[in-house]
Amino acid sequence: MAKLLHALSIKNVTADSADLYITGEILDDSYKNWFSQDAQPVGYVFPADVKAALSELEDKNLTIYINSGGGDVMAGVGIANMIKRHKCD
Repeated sequence: MAKLLHALSIKNVTADSADLYITGEILDDSYKNWFSQDAQPVGYVFPADVKAALSELEDKNLTIYINSGGGDVMAGVGIANMIKRHKCD
């Protein structure tokens, strides 16, 4: 079953692997405050959400698919660094 967090989804989870899809515009976490508490921002990926997903998948090998139209460069660098630090392949 796919888990959707904005434009970030986790699919094909097995005992030792999972697929992580990043498909939205990448924004800095500070932009989350622009959205109301009731309205979930759709179509955006935030570093905090990627960090939470990676924590959930910390013991799994990942295949990561990125299809983003762009966004905040520093937020993207932060996400790339989180992916590099992931302890599995």
